[in-house]
Amino acid sequence: MVNWDVDRSLDPRTTQRTEALLRRYVGSAVRGVFQLGSDPLPLQRESPTFLHDASDPYLPPLPVFKPSYQYGPPNASAIAATLSAQRAGSLSYAYLSLGYDTSLVDAVAATLARSAPNVKLVGYRELIALAQQKHTGDVMRQRLRATAAELRGCARVHCACEDYCRGACFACGCDACTAATWSFPGGAALCTDPGPLGTGLLCAVDAISGAPSSGACCTPGGQHCTLPPGSCCEGGSCHTCPPPAARPALFQPLLTREFDERTHTCTEAAG
Repeated sequence: MVNWDVDRSLDPRTTQRTEALLRRYVGSAVRGVFQLGSDPLPLQRESPTFLHDASDPYLPPLPVFKPSYQYGPPNASAIAATLSAQRAGSLSYAYLSLGYDTSLVDAVAATLARSAPNVKLVGYRELIALAQQKHTGDVMRQRLRATAAELRGCARVHCACEDYCRGACFACGCDACTAATWSFPGGAALCTDPGPLGTGLLCAVDAISGAPSSGACCTPGGQHCTLPPGSCCEGGSCHTCPPPAARPALFQPLLTREFDERTHTCTEAAG
């Protein structure tokens, strides 16, 4: 671990110099870098930033963390409020003043347990390990999203009801349904469902226009993805099927879409 106390204001050229130096630690015994909030890496709202060895892409990347709280008063409530305001899934750390009482950490943990149980406090070694796991997952998600763009004109897929009912089936000739597909009362969950590839639930692609239709990717006797005959989902509904076994979510709900409960419309989020 490296604590990197170099302030950007001391040298406007430090961004490239810092990054070049930190890249030397990739693949070394140094597993992570913890910088000040004013340092050039990571960029705003990007914590951690992952640095790679350009000559060896198989080396694990070096996570560079930015604090969400630093040099503030030793106030457990203020620290907990700052940590709980971070984006879901983000990894950051609290840079406390030198000589702080260790009971402060216990107070922060107790406050978070009451007000934000989804926020977990871990040590720096665990934080680095979580960052490496997050990076691996992010790479896999990116590859799946790239796969989604390549699925065209392949063999038909036979989808089991359990997979169909959890939205896990995908096939060539299918693409993410448009947001308008889910503009109806009760369509909120479908609107932001990431689907099997992180791009949204899938619809069959129109053979003429090449654009996604409003029809489901998997249908009874479907051209691209077919459902088992005589099964609980044969008609395209899961109402009579047993709930599928719970599995960890690979993707978060789509942040690029919004559902208006007043007008029952699903739209692409602005910006």
